[in-house]
Amino acid sequence: MKYSYFAKLCLLLLALNSSAQLITIDPLFATINDNNVVITYDASQGSAGLLGENTIYAHTGVITSASTSGSDWRYVIANWTTNLPKALLTRIGTSNLYTLSIGNIRSFYGIPSGETVLRLAFVFRNTDGSKTGKTSSGGDVF
Repeated sequence: MKYSYFAKLCLLLLALNSSAQLITIDPLFATINDNNVVITYDASQGSAGLLGENTIYAHTGVITSASTSGSDWRYVIANWTTNLPKALLTRIGTSNLYTLSIGNIRSFYGIPSGETVLRLAFVFRNTDGSKTGKTSSGGDVF
């Protein structure tokens, strides 16, 4: 009987760990003071609108203590169709995984001291912005 409960618990934990996510962040609990922040985007998740794309850019900004709502992006690093080199994701081999090296969050976005970052905000796009990677419901990624 104990074995049965233990086996079920192990299977549950395995299922939870193996569920894919649209984005992950490294370090897991990144702060404004970390200097090696990396975002990994899985193009096969969410809306999957960029599945198979070779070149992906992040349209990105932040939600801060000065934002007027939970969707009020601030410090967006580029206009929608501006292909800024620092917003270019790097594909991991031939997988559907892409990374964005942010480094230091405050420096990357140009956030002044005294303003608290609450969330990072993303919409991923192809080169001309005609295809996007969003949540499965078509929303922005936070």
